Amino acid sequence: MKNLILTAGVLFCTIPVWAQSHTKNAFIEIERNNNQFVYCCGNTGTLIDSTNLMEFISDYDYNILPFPGEWAFQDVLSINDMSYNIEDHSVCEGGTGDDLIAIVNGRTQQPQGTYSTIYKATVSGLSTDSTYTVCGFLKNLPQGLYDVLPSVRYTFTDATGYSSWQTVSTDPNDPCDWQRYSVDFRPTNSTVTMEFQIREDGIGDGNDLAIDDFSLNYAQNYNVQTTIESQTVNSDHSIVTGSINSLSISDDVLPDSACKYIWLVAESTNVSATLYYPDLSNIMVGDNDPSNNSTADWGLTTTFPGYNGGVTNGIFENSKLYMVLLYVYNCDCSPNDFTFQYVYNLGKQDEDIKIMKPEFSEKTKKDLESEIKQILKNGNSQTLDKKNVENTSLKVYPNPSKNVFNVDLKAYEGESEIRILDSSGRIVEMFQTEEPSLEIDWSRHPNGVYMLQVTQGGNTSIQRLLKTD
Repeated sequence: MKNLILTAGVLFCTIPVWAQSHTKNAFIEIERNNNQFVYCCGNTGTLIDSTNLMEFISDYDYNILPFPGEWAFQDVLSINDMSYNIEDHSVCEGGTGDDLIAIVNGRTQQPQGTYSTIYKATVSGLSTDSTYTVCGFLKNLPQGLYDVLPSVRYTFTDATGYSSWQTVSTDPNDPCDWQRYSVDFRPTNSTVTMEFQIREDGIGDGNDLAIDDFSLNYAQNYNVQTTIESQTVNSDHSIVTGSINSLSISDDVLPDSACKYIWLVAESTNVSATLYYPDLSNIMVGDNDPSNNSTADWGLTTTFPGYNGGVTNGIFENSKLYMVLLYVYNCDCSPNDFTFQYVYNLGKQDEDIKIMKPEFSEKTKKDLESEIKQILKNGNSQTLDKKNVENTSLKVYPNPSKNVFNVDLKAYEGESEIRILDSSGRIVEMFQTEEPSLEIDWSRHPNGVYMLQVTQGGNTSIQRLLKTD
């Protein structure tokens, strides 16, 4: 197996404080397994073997007795001699550990928004087809009455992965109360730069931090699965049941206790590999977090109460296409993942129900996940990003039509790109125009549903076209 290469050393390494050796371009052992260290998710190895590495990039200086803006390696006994109560994380988890912990004395009372990078390393030899987890265990070290709790984050260059600021708050009386902090990332290049940063604008004293068992590993695989069932109620609507894994509540289990999830249901106009989210409307999201007032209360098995005005069960109108999606995120040991299916019911009998699970490209999945994250920020809404939803200001007449569609483009100044797609997402026609109106002769095309897509200045409007006899 090809070794990874660390071009800047690792701050959270396990070396004595008196070590002075510096190593450049050090090779990193993959999966250094032993019983000494216990990393995230029970791993006993790490893709970064940080032993005997001292060189790294940091805004903080090394000092065996660190002042604000400095860091050091200290043994557990020395730390506890300063009136702290701390134990080596690996020892807490049943390993032997090495009795050494990184101590960071963070600055405080700096201008609003100030932060520093206390660790920066560049790792090469990564695979763009893999997801990785960078992880460390943190413990705040209280300082007096006006103690500032450390706030930290990871950032990445040449990778998709980002974490918001996380506050470190552990029990000072419990030596083994370490706070795990991990982030998944996926390289966009074989070389990735990782940074660990600390905020410095807190008002007060403190901002002191202990760090142990830093690691880089492959993220554990998890593929979320759902079962969707629809039952005809009458000629008007159906009831849809969604469940993680099977329909039985006995397997309503997430990968670990830290995981969060949301269900998302929405109306759609087609199942397309290229036109997957722009036509979503009447969106509603739900989870099992009672403190989240912006989402409905939906369990891992649910009939989506509240959707479309339904009380006990959501209302899914017949002869309409709906997307039902489950997104699992924020897990300790698994990357974010989602799955979705489309439900369509003609409304005559249960045999008319179609449940479809399309296969999309990796790029499409990433784009859709970005939209899901936007919904997580915004809570429930009736439409997705306005620049990507069906736009009623885009006027088409007659519609349905046997041959010709007239498109009013007066609201669009300048050049617009016009695309017309069939129900599979294939582009049938594409051209540019600056005219205020457009006549589309569709007589030579077969009957069916098409999508008119008008793009101008990065904004896209969508309108359905129905060609009939």
